[in-house]
Amino acid sequence: MAIKLEIKKCIRHYRKKGDAVSKDHEFYCLARQADHFWLYTLDDIAKDVVNATSLTKADITHAYECLATEVKKHLVHGNRVKINGLGTFYLGVSSESAEKPEDLSVRSVQRVYINFLPDMALKLVNNATAITRSDSNVMFSIAGREDEEPTTGGANPGGNNPGSGGTGGTGGDEDLDPEA
Repeated sequence: MAIKLEIKKCIRHYRKKGDAVSKDHEFYCLARQADHFWLYTLDDIAKDVVNATSLTKADITHAYECLATEVKKHLVHGNRVKINGLGTFYLGVSSESAEKPEDLSVRSVQRVYINFLPDMALKLVNNATAITRSDSNVMFSIAGREDEEPTTGGANPGGNNPGSGGTGGTGGDEDLDPEA
């Protein structure tokens, strides 16, 4: 089944450092169609695992709850948690900024969040030039163009290269120099 994409009008705000005037650049980009997905719960996944193993649904649910508790316990202590085949979880923070280091304190922390870095075994492939196809290949189709054949996307496998987020840039406030 192909992931439905829609064409969106995007605006990127460019601003030179020290320049009070920003320039807006309008362009079109592809984004995932918001209403075209199912939300799979632990219950749904447990049913699939029950069909693939000899475990009961209660065993799977209890094991997940224990795993989630242990992951949280280690994250709260500032540790990273790597689950082979899934990925690594670690904490991040956002805080207020200050002109002098002594103006910062732990009260400057505004938000604590959990980052997730997928394991290489979990990463998906959207490379149209891939020689082989596997369960990791993602198919795409554009909403309103159902007559077109779904495809695996462009030649740049976003998120597959080390250090690449693969987002494709959807806009936002950025300090970029359009002349650079």
